[in-house]
Amino acid sequence: AWQREQHMSPDARIRKFNWQDIGSFTCLFNEINELTDSGQAYDIELMRQFLSQPSCQPEDNCYLADDDGSLVGFAMMAAELQIGRIVASGGVSATHRNKGIGRRLTRCAVEHATGLKASVLNIQVPSKAEPASHIMASEGFSVVRSYWQMRWEGDQAPASNLPDEF
Repeated sequence: AWQREQHMSPDARIRKFNWQDIGSFTCLFNEINELTDSGQAYDIELMRQFLSQPSCQPEDNCYLADDDGSLVGFAMMAAELQIGRIVASGGVSATHRNKGIGRRLTRCAVEHATGLKASVLNIQVPSKAEPASHIMASEGFSVVRSYWQMRWEGDQAPASNLPDEF
């Protein structure tokens, strides 16, 4: 059996988000989501607005992997308790993968969802993220939905053919 936790960085600890983390969290978020140096990268103000949404509550719903003062991973949960669901996302920086951090963050998400008495925990994982997919399968998750991310590139969008009321 393949088990990554035996290679885990002994210095990485999991802790909750606090607002002093906003700068390093923004950099980590951009890195993990491959947004750094792109027009889509979050700046600190946009991240503050995102995390300040009523449904976010990062002090309660965001766990960080901290390796000697550097943020190296996160798991963020959005609670939809009216329908009994938690939706989680996150990741681990490329330099800290394969050390058990992703598995520990996944287990934090499971414990958090259990504590909130959610009946469903959906974890968003990019289809190309094989190590994350391995963690999900080995932790008892199964694929229930896939999404396509599409983007238009070009000088001009094609003409739309919408009804008059749009």
